[in-house]
Amino acid sequence: MMGRSDIFVKNMESGFVSIHEADACRYAEIFGIDPEELMDEYTNFCREGYGSRIARIRKLHGKTQKEFAEDLGITRCRLSIWESELYAFHPSREAFALLKKYMESAGADMNLLMTDPDSYADKYAAFISRDCGKKIRRIRLIYGMVLTDFAALIGCEEQTIEHWEIGISRPIRAFYNVIERLAEDVGIDIERLNEEPEYCSVDYLDFINASCGRKMASIRMAYGYGPDEMGELFGCTGEAVSKWERGMCVPELKYFRRIEEAAIRKGISIQILNEKPDLFSDGYLVFCESHYGRDIQRIRKAYHYRQDEFGKLLGVSMSTISNWETERFLPSRKNYNIIKELAAEKGVEIHDT
Repeated sequence: MMGRSDIFVKNMESGFVSIHEADACRYAEIFGIDPEELMDEYTNFCREGYGSRIARIRKLHGKTQKEFAEDLGITRCRLSIWESELYAFHPSREAFALLKKYMESAGADMNLLMTDPDSYADKYAAFISRDCGKKIRRIRLIYGMVLTDFAALIGCEEQTIEHWEIGISRPIRAFYNVIERLAEDVGIDIERLNEEPEYCSVDYLDFINASCGRKMASIRMAYGYGPDEMGELFGCTGEAVSKWERGMCVPELKYFRRIEEAAIRKGISIQILNEKPDLFSDGYLVFCESHYGRDIQRIRKAYHYRQDEFGKLLGVSMSTISNWETERFLPSRKNYNIIKELAAEKGVEIHDT
C-alpha cells in the first residue's frame, strides 16, 4: 500500500510506528479524511519545523546543545541532527515526553510553541543572549541584596545566582519571569536593559559599590542622629541603618532617593560622598573614647547644678549622671546630642573631635 509493506502498515495501525505528516497526508487522500485525524500531539510536534521547536525549548532553559543533550540522555550529535532536521530524523516519543516536561518546567505552553513559535523569541531570548550575568547582577545590586537574599527572593540556590552572574549558566524562563517582575517593580525597563546592560541608576550603583557604610555614617553624623532617627527619616528601621553602616547589606534603590535628598538638605552631594566617604567623623564615638565623665561633670558645674538637678535637665536619673561622670557606662547618642548642646550654651569645650 503506497509503497509500504503490509507489516509496516499493520505496525502503524497498531501504534508501533508513528504516522508522521507525510504519511498522514497520503493516507488521508486515499480515505478522504482530514490528515489531522491520523495525527496526535507527538506527530504534530514532528511536523516540519520541529528542529527549531526543539532549539527553542533548549534556549528556554539557557542550555548549550551539549548540556541539553546530557539532560535528555542522548548524544550532542543526535540533538544537532534533530535541530537541523537532517534526514527528517525525528525525536522518539520518549524524547518528546521529556521535551514536553522541559516546556512545562520553564512555564511555557507546548500548544503556543506549536501555533506561534515566535512568541518565545521574546525579551527572554534577548535577555539571555548577551551580557546576561551583568544584567542579573545589576538588578540584584539595585535591590541592594547579597547573593543569598537575592536567591531566596527568586527561589533558587545562592550558587545558581553566582553561576548566572559569572556566565557559567543562564536562567531558565521560569526564573527569568521572576527576574523580569522584580526588575519592573524597581522601575527597570528590561528592553532597554537588553540593549544597554550598563543602563539604570549609575549614581545608585556608584554609591553602593564602594564604602557605602561609611557614606551612610557620614550622612547620619551630619544630622547628629542615631540609627533610629535616621530610620524614621528614610522610612525604614534603625536596625536597617545600622546594618548598612556595618556593611552587612546596602540600601535598596527605593531608599536611595530619600538618602540622597537627606544628604542634599545638609549640603552634601552624592558625588562628594563617593569621593570622600568619611566626610564627617563620628563625634559621639570620639566623645565616648575620651574622658567623657570629666566633660559631663564640667558641663554640670557650669550650670551650678547638683547631679539630681542635672539629671532632670537631661531627663535621666541622678544615678545615671553619677555613672556617666565615673564612666561606669556610656551615655546614649541621643543623650550625647543634648550634652553637646548644653556644653555649647555655656561655652564648655568637650572632646568629640
